[in-house]
Amino acid sequence: MKYFETEKVELKERINDQLAKEIEAFLNTDGGVIYIGVADDGQIVGIDQLDLTLRKISDIISDQIEPNAIECVKPEVVFEDLKVLIKINITKGFASLYCIKKYGFSANGCHIRVGTTCKSMTLEMIKERFEKGIVNYDLMIKTPSYYGDISFSKLKMLFLESGYHIEEETFEKNFKLRTLDGNYNYLAELLSDSNMISLIFAKFKGLTKATYSERTDYGNQCFVLAYEKMKGRLELENICKTITSVRPRKDIFLYDFDAVNEALINAVINTATLIFLAIVCILTIAIINNTIELVIQSRKEEIEIMRLMGVSNWYIKTPLILQGAIYGFFGALVAIVPIKIVQEYIIKIHEFFMIPIDPLAQFTVLFSVLTLGVTFSSVGSFLSIKKHLQV
Repeated sequence: MKYFETEKVELKERINDQLAKEIEAFLNTDGGVIYIGVADDGQIVGIDQLDLTLRKISDIISDQIEPNAIECVKPEVVFEDLKVLIKINITKGFASLYCIKKYGFSANGCHIRVGTTCKSMTLEMIKERFEKGIVNYDLMIKTPSYYGDISFSKLKMLFLESGYHIEEETFEKNFKLRTLDGNYNYLAELLSDSNMISLIFAKFKGLTKATYSERTDYGNQCFVLAYEKMKGRLELENICKTITSVRPRKDIFLYDFDAVNEALINAVINTATLIFLAIVCILTIAIINNTIELVIQSRKEEIEIMRLMGVSNWYIKTPLILQGAIYGFFGALVAIVPIKIVQEYIIKIHEFFMIPIDPLAQFTVLFSVLTLGVTFSSVGSFLSIKKHLQV
């Protein structure tokens, strides 16, 4: 068999420092195969220390590439011309972006396969893939808005002031502001001229936070505009004190504005997330309500017989409430799977930026999902029973 390098095949006479980069590049592209024991010209040289070489490959896969890619990289031993080779089969990675752990998500750490070589990814490519793996835009796009009056004149004005041209006919399509059914989605509500989402600036008297000295709500409008106004206010409040007794003069600001701006972005995201979760909770109750209504209708004769037998109201209600709670429990179990995947990415981000994380945070989130699933399903069942079953 004649070996030669292609965009899907890499040949290596022996293991070297470039192996991690080659594997990582295949993970970031469309997968491929690496042969160890074959020279660049296709000549088979074989491997002398098979066990040691396999251990080194295993260490590279598990220790030098991030996120973990063990499921996507499978070494195997093959024989060719009475010599031993190692074939490393690499599938396209499950994650949107892989890197060499030593360099992190940088141009030195992230690569793609181009032809027969590995090329460093640009910062724009890294950012795009990184965001794709973390942010789920589909939820905001697919979730319909329940806010009545939606318009975008403020957002359009903001774009025009920034020097952008607005195409009225394709504006909503370009920004994906409608669901597949043609209704406005949750993203449209966030960007609308008016909405019901608050973004409050508050100053307190003293250190107890018991009394306001000032309170201004920049929300209830296009979230982009609300963010810009809040950001401007925070810049205005960042008082600078200059120490002139030293040379050169030293400027001391009230706070690190970059850190405060990051906190503001987190607050905006958290606010939008809470509103979205409230909508999901309402939908959950509505779905359970309809489900229990169908159960009641299907068991109508059975319930009438129990009434005639003189059983208590709670004897009839309890199984239906428990049925709703069980639906919620198993629904929450299904939801835990994607939540767990997202948590793993978040942990990797914290580790990469050396941000401490509460060891109980994962358990708390998962327990909360199960609790909320059971609670809201039980509430939906109770409301449905109260509405459709006169007991």
